[in-house]
Amino acid sequence: MNLRRHIVIYPLLCITLFTFARAQTPRITASTLHIDEAVEIVLTRSAERSILDAHLARQQAIRLTAGILPNPSIGYTHEELSGTGSRYAEWSATVDYPLLSLLFRGSRTEAADMNVRAAVAQNARAIADLMYEVREQYLDTWKLRNVHQTLVDIQPRIRSLEEVVSARQEEGDISSYERHRLHTELTTLQWRVTTMERDLHTAEARLAALLSIPLDSLRQIQLHLPVLEKIDLDLPMLVDITIKNRSDLVSLRAQRAALEHENRWLGKSWLEDFRIGGGYKHQSDTYSGPVLTLSTPIPLFERKQGLRAENEAVQSMLDANTRILERKVVAEIHNAVSAYEQIIGQAAAFYPPNQLGESDLLATASEAYREGEFSLVEYLDALTAHTDGRELNHTVRAAVLTAAFRLELAVERNLFSKQQ
Repeated sequence: MNLRRHIVIYPLLCITLFTFARAQTPRITASTLHIDEAVEIVLTRSAERSILDAHLARQQAIRLTAGILPNPSIGYTHEELSGTGSRYAEWSATVDYPLLSLLFRGSRTEAADMNVRAAVAQNARAIADLMYEVREQYLDTWKLRNVHQTLVDIQPRIRSLEEVVSARQEEGDISSYERHRLHTELTTLQWRVTTMERDLHTAEARLAALLSIPLDSLRQIQLHLPVLEKIDLDLPMLVDITIKNRSDLVSLRAQRAALEHENRWLGKSWLEDFRIGGGYKHQSDTYSGPVLTLSTPIPLFERKQGLRAENEAVQSMLDANTRILERKVVAEIHNAVSAYEQIIGQAAAFYPPNQLGESDLLATASEAYREGEFSLVEYLDALTAHTDGRELNHTVRAAVLTAAFRLELAVERNLFSKQQ
């Protein structure tokens, strides 16, 4: 390959490798971060996910050990005997194997398989909880950002009223009630902005920590809520499917099944030490030939009875925990469905919010005040109504999605289609 080809190909190869490496690393470079993108980033980067994966890997390693066949044993004996002028020698070589251990290998591996299944189910439930936490924090941050912006936007209008009030106060054209009312509204607004900034900082810090990005970087990113398509919910079907398939219930049932399989061989585990083998023996008196060896322990005492009793106690506990969790799951689904339907019904008047109508309403109130059709108090009431209405719209939008995500967490299924 000549120098010209090196000059052309090597830079292209470096660019290709750099592009591939960037594609393999989740990065936040867009100006808008959607809620599903936030969930994907957290699942990729979270330390919690690493702990769950390590726990699953441990159970898989135990399963690997349980499935390994036992090794045979090789024995060799040599005797040299002498006395009264005679000498006698013999040697033997044998190979034995714990043959009966194969009868219990299935129970051991099935118990390990159940423990792996329990670990997988625990991972699935923990991931579902983590996804909900990210979504909830995302929605909380979005709501606080928008409410804070609404309060910031309304501040100049109220401050401009201060100048009007001061001028009218010098002319004696304003009542003490109106002065006090304006002071109260401005003080209340400033306090709301202060508390909102504090809550917003806390929410953004928590979301940035989940995303593993700097707080300043998160503040440069816009958050955008999806619109969920309304669906009809079949409550009995949801309950039935969830009781059968929800991960935490599956995990409890798998743990119990693992203990059942383990107890099947614990009582007879002493038979695993029963060894059968054979070999060859040679004596100096010219006698030689094959030999058969048997070795078995004497089970005078049942060494595993305490462990078996412990397993049976744990099984009873798991049965009780399963019944308790099933009741909780049913109640959780009923509450989630009820909350979602109630919020959807209440949100009909606010969702999606009519931003243009709100702007027109505020402009109309300002014009009416300038034309003298509104008093100062009426204009203040209009500004307060505008602020409260915007805050309610943001709160309702976030509440609808929170209720939907809470329902999906309860049933551990994707129920709603999202439109970004």
